[in-house]
Amino acid sequence: MKKQTTITIIQPEAFIAAEVGPAIKSLIPALRQAAEMDIQLTKARDEAHPDHAVVEADQLFASAVNGDTTAERKLWDHGGRAGYAAKAREVYAVREAARRRAALGNLDLFLSFAEKAKPAVLRAGEKIQEQHRSILSALGEPAFDSEKWRTNIGVIIRELDRIEGLVRDGEGAAGLIGLPGFGFHEIVAGEAK
Repeated sequence: MKKQTTITIIQPEAFIAAEVGPAIKSLIPALRQAAEMDIQLTKARDEAHPDHAVVEADQLFASAVNGDTTAERKLWDHGGRAGYAAKAREVYAVREAARRRAALGNLDLFLSFAEKAKPAVLRAGEKIQEQHRSILSALGEPAFDSEKWRTNIGVIIRELDRIEGLVRDGEGAAGLIGLPGFGFHEIVAGEAK
């Protein structure tokens, strides 16, 4: 009777999502809170200075701060009119202040995320290698290309190191949500979205 071998395949995506996904999700409320602080700051400034610049400029400013690029362009296009140039400069001042607050206020959260994610990714790598060896032993040939995942894991670790450096320097924290530039949201099976 031929001996049957049962092999359990560990899905790398699912493993990493289970370990790292919650850490990414924990960032979202903190960043939303930083955005809400910006809105309140803008509202307080407008209430404190009701006659500050032109009413239309105030409206454009509020829209630009909330991400309306058309309003932002209009602020710069009307730079020669009273109040517009100052308002346009305020847009960038508010955004810079928000980035600084997000970076400093959420420093521990980001570092905690990186500290949790790196061991999880390394554990995933170990599981993948262990699985690969088992398959080689049982079947005598590789069932999938583990080299791809070794490469991806290296990229993730380097990116987490880069994030830690950015956060410690107080730069760019608001832009880290979703971790643009290297597709981490794909690797964690959509948990970062």
